[in-house]
Amino acid sequence: MYLNFGPFLTNFIISNIAAICIAYWIKKTYHFGLAFSRILIALIFICTLRMFLPMDFFFTKSIHSTVVLPALFDFVRKPFWKSFSILRVLFIIWGAGAAWKTAAALRDRYCLGKTLTLFTEVTDERILAVFQRVNHKKYPIRLMQGEIASAKIVGLLRPVILLPNQNFDEEELTHIFSHEIGHYAHHDLWLKLFVHITRIIYWWNPLMKYLSMPVHEMTELRNDLSVVDDMDQKERLEYAACIVAMAEQAQPMPEPAYAFSMSETDTLKKRINSLVTRTHMQPKQMVAMLLLSLLVISPFFVNVNAEYPIPQGVFTTQEDHMFILHINGHYYLFINGIKATELDGQPDTEDIPIVEEGEGFYNEK
Repeated sequence: MYLNFGPFLTNFIISNIAAICIAYWIKKTYHFGLAFSRILIALIFICTLRMFLPMDFFFTKSIHSTVVLPALFDFVRKPFWKSFSILRVLFIIWGAGAAWKTAAALRDRYCLGKTLTLFTEVTDERILAVFQRVNHKKYPIRLMQGEIASAKIVGLLRPVILLPNQNFDEEELTHIFSHEIGHYAHHDLWLKLFVHITRIIYWWNPLMKYLSMPVHEMTELRNDLSVVDDMDQKERLEYAACIVAMAEQAQPMPEPAYAFSMSETDTLKKRINSLVTRTHMQPKQMVAMLLLSLLVISPFFVNVNAEYPIPQGVFTTQEDHMFILHINGHYYLFINGIKATELDGQPDTEDIPIVEEGEGFYNEK
């Protein structure tokens, strides 16, 4: 397993195509089923994971590019001023942008911490009794109450459900706690943070929003459908009414990536439609989901890599046929004719031959 530009470009192209397909599908769908939402969340996670790991694996099959990729890689690696190449400049810009986005995320976390100091622990025995009944698995979640429009759950290691200063009845509290605890039970807080970190890394990719935005929408839908899975139609309508009531009082609040709320109005229509209408995946949807799944997982198994020809006269008894090519003061490691990576300076090795540019033989150094 090693880093290479081939897997990066392959995954970049396919992941963006998959992200657009997922976003388009969600936008055009108005009724979701539980299985449908779960599969989409899994595909979003797999797609994001591959972007987080743009490298070859031992089971990855390479399709070799002998013209386009070698020419492109040589172009971006060629120094244009002193030791600076286009690739190095791009990496500097990339790192600076990621650092800026990270600072913004830490600022949001700081603002949330300041906001939480205004909340107080819930001491109402009636509220605590409902929470203990719903939280029958004894998840380590605290309850706090304060000036907030709608309930939400925040935090990773120390999750907290924030409740508004309102007089909720027992049924409303049950729905609120079931929904927010569901986010914790399904690890939605960690999933949202993971996708957010990937978006920070790929801040320069405008299509990353098509992966990060559906995460919130799909986890909310999946969570709703999990809560009402065993409910009858009347109970589903009551749960939907609770969501609408919370959304009507929505107001912005600073929050980090690892937070969920019941008040987002942009997904409200789809959530209500999915709650009141029981749906199952149709044959066409199943076929489309299968094709989308194959697209998402394909970068794990197939990549396009640059292939450089082995210099004439180079032979090695190495099982994996490795050699080092010295060009313009740069040293490149080749494995089976494929440029694997650029080395930092002249290597100190006796096992791998070093080939000088233009030579038809290699010198053991």
